[in-house]
Amino acid sequence: MTRPAGTGVARGCLGLIAVALALASLGGCGVDRRSSVYRCDNQSDCSGERVCQQGWCVVPGIIDAGLPPGCPDVCEACVSGTCVIECEDAQNCLAGIQCPPGLDCDVTCVGNQRCAGGVDCSQADDCTVNCDGIGACAGGVICGAGECNVECGGLGACADGIDCSASCACDTDCESDSGCGELSCPGGGGQCERNGECSSAGCNSC
Repeated sequence: MTRPAGTGVARGCLGLIAVALALASLGGCGVDRRSSVYRCDNQSDCSGERVCQQGWCVVPGIIDAGLPPGCPDVCEACVSGTCVIECEDAQNCLAGIQCPPGLDCDVTCVGNQRCAGGVDCSQADDCTVNCDGIGACAGGVICGAGECNVECGGLGACADGIDCSASCACDTDCESDSGCGELSCPGGGGQCERNGECSSAGCNSC
């Protein structure tokens, strides 16, 4: 699943052009901006003139020019190493969401058919997905190897199911029997299921 090309892509290229001299090591719009090399927890994680701001090693002043280095265009923002995707425009998310690799991913799809193509978090680190509305994430949700938390509210919100079988921990919240399709929880054999939901309680290998 991919997010349709649009103003986000153009904005990413313009932002990179504007800071190209300061970020020469990144190249240009053809660079793989998905690298997590610039993520930081404290100042000691950054080198040279870069400072740790909002979870990223940035050149002072550059963060105000647009998305910080390493933050893909699909993200509305990157905060403390988390790609935040809020689908306020249904058309932009209708085909589905593909979370970028190397980052945590926080996806909000509120509205009928808002992310009808589903949400793919299989390449992300930890993932949090909120699907609220009729068929909000009808194409289903696929989690990666990290922790995964998925909420599905509304008729057929996650109709094609939730697959967190590869996750080290998974918690699902399906507000109604018709909210979610088939659940694939970690471990298999129902060992991480409680009351028809995936649960990390006593079933967390992270």
